[in-house]
Amino acid sequence: MAAAVAHTIASIAPGHRPTAAEVLAFEASFYAAARSMPSHRGGGILGHVGSVMPAAQHQAIANTVAWIDPVPPVQPLVIPPNTTAALTSVMLVNTPLTWKSSASLLPT
Repeated sequence: MAAAVAHTIASIAPGHRPTAAEVLAFEASFYAAARSMPSHRGGGILGHVGSVMPAAQHQAIANTVAWIDPVPPVQPLVIPPNTTAALTSVMLVNTPLTWKSSASLLPT
């Protein structure tokens, strides 16, 4: 279950050319919403601010460390076009993220 956002993001009406003050208010509310989501990345004190704030700006804040986006543990399986069903079965069995057992791929 996701955490409730403690802050609402200020809106800018479509078609409206915002003033500098409105853009700054939008940015502040956007960062406040990101801050309200807990995270251990970037030092853990600013929630998810590091995922939406420019890196140089984030690192200029005292007691923070660089935000590093998470790396997926395994790349998704890509089955090339024109691969036979037999070879596809072998690829699926030998893929770490498969939920099927090798027995479920055998013909019945």
